[in-house]
Amino acid sequence: MTASSSSVEPATVRFGRQSTRGVLLGFSLLRVVALGLVVIVVVAALTIAGETGFVLSGLLWVPLLASAMVSVQGRPAIEWVPVAGHYWARKHAGQTEFRSKPSKP
Repeated sequence: MTASSSSVEPATVRFGRQSTRGVLLGFSLLRVVALGLVVIVVVAALTIAGETGFVLSGLLWVPLLASAMVSVQGRPAIEWVPVAGHYWARKHAGQTEFRSKPSKP
């Protein structure tokens, strides 16, 4: 292929499917933890403040429930938290850029 060619080559690497084994009812550990926190917050709010507490605690349990149930690029949103946290840690440590340009193989 020449450098002036504008055609796109198909991908030469194909990755296997992501493991989907679950801890409980097919849910990953992070999803189970998030759903458990939702249950704890809702029950605590109902026992402490009744209906008003339930509505006010919605500011906490609705995003938790959404992060466990909403899918982003094929994964639950809660499962992106470790990926984003690792990137954030690398960015603040200054490890997201090459110090020199990588050479061609």
